[in-house]
Amino acid sequence: MRRSTRVLCLLLFVGGFLAAPPPTGCAGAKTFSISRSDYLEKVHGWWMGKLIGVTLGGPFEFRMPWPPKEVTGYVFDAPVADYFGDNDDLYVGMAYLLALDRHGAGVTQVQMAAEFFRRLEPRRLWMANQRAYMNLAAGLAPPKTGHPVFNECSWAIDAQIENDVWGVVCPGMIDTACRYADLAAHVTNHADGAYGGLFTAALASGAFAERDVETLVETALAKLPPSCDYAEAVRDVIAWHREEPGDWKKTRERIRSKWQVERGHRDESAVVNGAAVVTALLYGGGDFDTTVRIGTMAGWDTDCNAASAGGILGIILGAKGIPPQWNIFHDRYKNISLRNLPMWMTITGLAEWTAALGERTIAAHGGRLDGDRLVIPRRKPATPCAAGTSVPGGPRRDEEWNPLRVEKLALDLRLWNPDLDLWNCIADGTTGLSREFKGKRHVFRTVPGPTQGPCVLIFPDVAPPDGREEILLEISACSGDAPWDLSVAAGERELGRVRVGKEAPAGFRATTIVPRRGEDIILYPAEDGSTYLDQKLTRLAQPSPSFNPAAKPVPLRIRSAQNNVNLFRYGGKCPPGKPEIRAYYILTEWTDSPYPVAWLSPGDPHPYGCYWPKEHVPDLPLQEPKQIKLRIQAEEELPAIPEGGKFVLVHDEGNATVISLPRVSTKPTPWHRLRFDLTPYLALRPRVEVRSTPAVGEGRGEAFWEYVRIVRRPVSTVDGGANGQTPSDRRQR
Repeated sequence: MRRSTRVLCLLLFVGGFLAAPPPTGCAGAKTFSISRSDYLEKVHGWWMGKLIGVTLGGPFEFRMPWPPKEVTGYVFDAPVADYFGDNDDLYVGMAYLLALDRHGAGVTQVQMAAEFFRRLEPRRLWMANQRAYMNLAAGLAPPKTGHPVFNECSWAIDAQIENDVWGVVCPGMIDTACRYADLAAHVTNHADGAYGGLFTAALASGAFAERDVETLVETALAKLPPSCDYAEAVRDVIAWHREEPGDWKKTRERIRSKWQVERGHRDESAVVNGAAVVTALLYGGGDFDTTVRIGTMAGWDTDCNAASAGGILGIILGAKGIPPQWNIFHDRYKNISLRNLPMWMTITGLAEWTAALGERTIAAHGGRLDGDRLVIPRRKPATPCAAGTSVPGGPRRDEEWNPLRVEKLALDLRLWNPDLDLWNCIADGTTGLSREFKGKRHVFRTVPGPTQGPCVLIFPDVAPPDGREEILLEISACSGDAPWDLSVAAGERELGRVRVGKEAPAGFRATTIVPRRGEDIILYPAEDGSTYLDQKLTRLAQPSPSFNPAAKPVPLRIRSAQNNVNLFRYGGKCPPGKPEIRAYYILTEWTDSPYPVAWLSPGDPHPYGCYWPKEHVPDLPLQEPKQIKLRIQAEEELPAIPEGGKFVLVHDEGNATVISLPRVSTKPTPWHRLRFDLTPYLALRPRVEVRSTPAVGEGRGEAFWEYVRIVRRPVSTVDGGANGQTPSDRRQR
């Protein structure tokens, strides 16, 4: 009975989930009609086309060689699952549909952004989507969240892959679909990046009433501003297809030559990938197999392009018109990225929910149900959308963009470290957060100006120690093109000054192991995986009785099986009373491998925690079991690897060996890591300043900061407060 109750509750939830709400406009004759069953069939076809395209193109994403590898069907690196595991090509658009479901036809841009933020898992977002999420988290409202001043990836493909959903719920109502897409696309993107969302929405909407792909592409093209790069690239592909209707590879090369080599668009650009989608549609000629294969073989963002093109063909053909060999999903969709939804859903159920949303959208815009047919109003094609109108667009005019740059710098500082204030830093659009710099993610860039003097990062009010703790200022910084001077002051007292140049020392230790084929090797910190590494251990024939891998932190597992070496990273904290290992790096080197190095870290600085999912690190190919060299990089937070430090090396979770990690060399690094003891200076609660000044005769004082932070630690766990010294300095001392 209890089980029946649970099943009933689930059915009630799913029934509520598949019911849906309404939106605004259209293109062609006065009305267009379609039976409800045909509409559902085409919506189901869109879902299947998207899933198939993502799955086909996924293994080649940004890795398709040129000339391309011939793709005739799925290529898998692992056994085929009997379900579809979600992908951002689907779940971001689903978040927008959930906003439509919640708020109805009058859904606003802010409501779309709120659902985007509420529903999505930030670690499952990339490029413009990820930065838009960060902007929303910091309190910025759309459309600024997608503007290039605030979103350095505003030009990217994100809007293109997720806004075709609006065309699916606005069948034949191209204007209405584009209006919704215009709102949603500017949550994440701007200009050409946003136009990709309008274009795919128009394609999807038009595909319910038009089967000829060339006519469909030209109709969607009419919705874009004619002078934008995106529209020009689409016109190029149409013209090149007419010149060379049998040679898609030549058209693809012309896209690369003009739009990448000459115009400088990147691999993730909406312009380049939009042109690839049009190439797949035109040269596919309405054939599903050919379309998704070209979408994959054309390269760049292959899973997105094959999915966008596959979704359009799925609408035209319907789910039953897609060749059955592509359907490997057993009607199962696994959700791991959308909050407050079931993990397992059916693809059929998702299609029914989407179609129900579409019917309510049609009714909200003047459509009606005539028996079993949906009668949909159509209007004459409207003028192209003027996207992103509430913030300045177009050419970068300083008088319009400078206030936004100042706001962006303040926003970036809030995201990077909300405890800091900033004084005398140029706001030119390049200062603030950088996605990556010299191997570090989410680095903060400063340049002194506009007044004379240093750029200053300020802790305005640091509470004094309570007598049982010491307070440390920790800094990791490096230079750009020229050295600069870093100084720290507490109140009027300067605590230290350091020249930050191109290199700073950092020690590492290494050892070498040789795994046997099919063998698991697990590396634990010494003493049963729970304590620091300076424990005196001897060779163990078997792990001690207290050895419990499931309960201990597992920094690294290496598996040598078949022709692969797989790396998995697991999290974990030290037991009570032991300082947490907060940051370390394990560098693995494979001899004779095309991937010579791989850096792993369980604690990358990131606004939302560890950047990579804990369970996923890419497989690295290895033809034979080779020597694997482990290098442990000692950082400020890991005084746990002294000279002669030890690990327990467990083979197949059976025999255990203790290995030493002797210091083998000192390798330069661009990152200067400094620690200053503030404890004696905080009784009067002075403000603490970290200043960057150009070195005399050396550049502008451009500085890059990995972190600047105040750390409070019990006196017993602090290692002597080495003012202005790197970890290597203290080890040598």
